Amino acid sequence: RGYEPVLLVLKAPLRMAQRRFPEAIKLLDQAVALYLEGEPEQRDPHLAGRSLVAKSAVLIEMGESESAIQTLRRAAGLIDPVRDPRLVLCIHHNLVDNLSKMGRHKEAADLLPELRDLAAAHGGALDHLRLRWVEGRVAAGLGEHQRARQLLTVVRQTFLDAGNPYEAAL
Repeated sequence: RGYEPVLLVLKAPLRMAQRRFPEAIKLLDQAVALYLEGEPEQRDPHLAGRSLVAKSAVLIEMGESESAIQTLRRAAGLIDPVRDPRLVLCIHHNLVDNLSKMGRHKEAADLLPELRDLAAAHGGALDHLRLRWVEGRVAAGLGEHQRARQLLTVVRQTFLDAGNPYEAAL
C-alpha cells in the first residue's frame, strides 16, 4: 500500500517516452497527492518535490515552459536540501535554463549567483560546464555578446574534446 506513489513515479517516465504526456502528468499528480495527503506511511513532502521535478521534465518536453517553471518553484519549496542537495542544484539550474530559453534573461540572471553557489558546493565537472552554458545564454540575452561568445566557445570546445558532438552542436 505504501508503494503506490513509488509505482506511479516509476510509470511516468515510460508514459513520457511513449509521448503520452497527459498520462505521465496524471500519474505524477497522483503521486504528489499521495505524498502530501495520503496515508501517513506514504506522506513525504520531499518525495512530492521529487515527483514535481519529474513533472517539470514532462512539461518541458511538452513545450509548456511556464508551467514547468511554476512546477519547479513548487518543488523547490518541498525538497529537503540536507536530504538531496544535488537535487536543489538541478532545480535551480532548470529554472535558470528555462527562464533563459523563454527570453526572461534578467530574471534568469538574478538567479545565477545562487546557482553558482550551489554548483560550487554540490556540482561536478558537468554541472559546472552546464552552468557556463546557461551563463552564456543569459549573457547573450542581456546583450553581453563578447562574454557570451567566450563562455559558449569554451563549452562547445569542452564537449568536442570529450567526444560529445551532440552537446557541442546544441
